[in-house]
Amino acid sequence: MEKKVLVTGGRRGIGRAVCEKFRDNGYEVVVWDIGDTDIPGVRSMRVDVTDEADVARAMAEVGGIDVLVANAGVNQAGDLLSTPTEARDRLFDVNVDGVWNTCRAAVAGMVERGGGTIVVTASVGAFIGFAQNTVYNMTKSALMGLVRGTAIDFGRKGIRINAVCPGLTETEMGLTTIHEKEDPETFREAYGLMGRPGKPAEIAEAVYFLGSPASSYVHGTSLIVDGGQSAR
Repeated sequence: MEKKVLVTGGRRGIGRAVCEKFRDNGYEVVVWDIGDTDIPGVRSMRVDVTDEADVARAMAEVGGIDVLVANAGVNQAGDLLSTPTEARDRLFDVNVDGVWNTCRAAVAGMVERGGGTIVVTASVGAFIGFAQNTVYNMTKSALMGLVRGTAIDFGRKGIRINAVCPGLTETEMGLTTIHEKEDPETFREAYGLMGRPGKPAEIAEAVYFLGSPASSYVHGTSLIVDGGQSAR
């Protein structure tokens, strides 16, 4: 029987690579994004994950899912003093509330169906922090609490949940953010020990592992995929 995966924020970058990876491995793939998604063989839906009612509507339309990849996220570079309050609020709306809304809707259905798997896209910034990314670091740290709490509360109901924590990746958001810092030393340090940023397809491999039966005893934890950045 074909399994179904729902990917949020799948229009480009890591999310798009995740959609392609699951599709190529025989999954029925549904992607939610605020814009149209043009991935062949993938069902696209316009959904605002910050809107709880919109999430509930869309989840009812999708029906039961086996895997959720809660990937939608945004960023804006800045420190404690330079980040506007409205930018802080926007990051929390998408990166925290959006994941909360999506996971909540998915878990309710998974409990009824007897189980499921969730992968949350966090960041190595939750552990080591990125300069000039204070709010982003905060939001990704909050996701680790969501993962651990949900793992404790729903593991015995057949639901696995883990986080993938990428380092700097070749996406529009990732490279734009690092360039905005205009700090050559920070830029070099951001590439970790391998001397290059990660590729979306490399992060997708880790997401697929956590979402597949290959990781059946991995629960309530994080997989850091950062080219050695956090080993410094």
